[in-house]
Amino acid sequence: MLTVFGIRVGFFRAITLIAVFILLCLPAAGQVRVEALGGRDVVAGEVLVKFRGSSSAQSAAFAASDADIAPPELVGRSGVVRLKSRNRDVAALLQA
Repeated sequence: MLTVFGIRVGFFRAITLIAVFILLCLPAAGQVRVEALGGRDVVAGEVLVKFRGSSSAQSAAFAASDADIAPPELVGRSGVVRLKSRNRDVAALLQA
């Protein structure tokens, strides 16, 4: 018998209780932060952009030049790039 949180339980129950406790304490994986912009909910710190007159590779290279931006992700074949900022909100990203 083991003692978990002051309660005597069997080994399997102890492992199960500890696993459940750890899972309940961790934030939900895939949880999306949301912020408001212009009265609409948007994903916090992310924007989709398409630069005029440039290819997808040029758009990604231009976006990668900012140190605050995580590596850009190409979305589809139309030249749209998904930019994620570590520190800026959506309004600041749109101004940049």
